Amino acid sequence: MHARHPQPFTVALADIDYFKQINDHHSHATGDEVLRRVATILQARCRSADLVARYGGEEFLFCFPGTSLPEAMALCETLRAAVAAADWSGLGLAHGVTISFGLASIRGESTLESLLREADERLYAAKNTGRNRVVA
Repeated sequence: MHARHPQPFTVALADIDYFKQINDHHSHATGDEVLRRVATILQARCRSADLVARYGGEEFLFCFPGTSLPEAMALCETLRAAVAAADWSGLGLAHGVTISFGLASIRGESTLESLLREADERLYAAKNTGRNRVVA
């Protein structure tokens, strides 16, 4: 991948923390509204060159072309903070909503599959070290 794309390229996977509990304790309609609001927050704060897409149940995939790992970490920290700071009280969510991120950047002979696997491992690490964080 790197030979075809000599510029930096970073991917991130993000997962809404405790999303299953939101669905189970509130309702699937509340969960759907959380997904919509999180997607709006994420899209509003990404740059025009960035790609953000839903990637499975409550996960999102980000592609940051021309972006180094430290730059992408800063962007994801901004996104994480925006989700955490949003007003969720209208949905009856006493503890709000948070999101965790795992990032990976191209190195050597990286493939999209290897980047996604690495980002997923880092997302898992973010979840296992307390959630509501960015791990790269």
